[in-house]
Amino acid sequence: MKPLEIESWALRILEQVESKQRVEDLRVELKSEWPSDIQKTARQLAGHANSARGENILWIIGADEGRSVVTGAAYEDLAKWFPQVQSEFEGLAPLLTDINIKRKDKTIAALCFDTSRFPYVVKNPVFGQKSGGQVEFEVPWREGTRTRTATRSDMVLMLSPLIRMPRIQVLSGELRFIAASPYTGNPHLELTVLTYVSVPDSTPITFPFHKCSSILTIEGHALPDALNVRLTTLRVRRQQLQAKRDGGPVFPAVRTVHEAIEPTEDEVVIRGCGKMLVEGRMEVPEVLISDWQEVHVNVTVVEAVSESQLAFNLKLVKRDKDTKLWVLQQ
Repeated sequence: MKPLEIESWALRILEQVESKQRVEDLRVELKSEWPSDIQKTARQLAGHANSARGENILWIIGADEGRSVVTGAAYEDLAKWFPQVQSEFEGLAPLLTDINIKRKDKTIAALCFDTSRFPYVVKNPVFGQKSGGQVEFEVPWREGTRTRTATRSDMVLMLSPLIRMPRIQVLSGELRFIAASPYTGNPHLELTVLTYVSVPDSTPITFPFHKCSSILTIEGHALPDALNVRLTTLRVRRQQLQAKRDGGPVFPAVRTVHEAIEPTEDEVVIRGCGKMLVEGRMEVPEVLISDWQEVHVNVTVVEAVSESQLAFNLKLVKRDKDTKLWVLQQ
């Protein structure tokens, strides 16, 4: 990942911590200070990297999720800390990209690990000692917040073919307030983001809508899952609008010839490159949004099988003082 992408990822997590939200991204580990038990840390890192199966993972040093505070960490400690962790691995350790992040008056270390060279193996610290047994190495596995030895099923999962995730490029975006009417319903905000999806191959990738999530942040105040997020295409959206006017079915019948990006009522299936719409809706009284000048939106989608995640951030600014429209600031 690029340093800017790592910083953006870390800042999103820090916002969740300070807003007392639970960090549910399984690729993220938060620590309030540099771990002092090097052997335990190496085992945790190996387990986290193995269970990620090639996805990047992020460790943030200097954030306490339990107390919902950013504690900060001495960034210079990394130079002596990570070589000690690496020495506990048999062969390769995950490749590290680290950046120093300033958050208010604190310094945080964001450690992004490339896990594409998995599986990772660590040394048994008691091997060769009296009653230490004959097991020299271990393949750890992370399950929730616990690290354990990988089972045969874990190894099969780890070494099975990976689903290669697409890339999403944001082309345009807006957040618009819609007043109440018989046609549009209650007063609400509508998010519309046009993206271009690039896929590495033709393997179908499915994003269920119930696994889509969003965070709306206004003046430092975060609203988790405020927007009901759905994914669609321009063609299907036009068909749906026409169907509503004509009183026909909102979604087309089952097709034998599939398109590159095909939304249904419950998910979107991606088989090729093309433009995709990300839409969201949030009911809100007009009086609450009148003073909003800038809105930050974070959208996360989760693949159905691998549970790999894609996320992107939007910074939307009010077009002018007389409108209730916020547009993407590139």
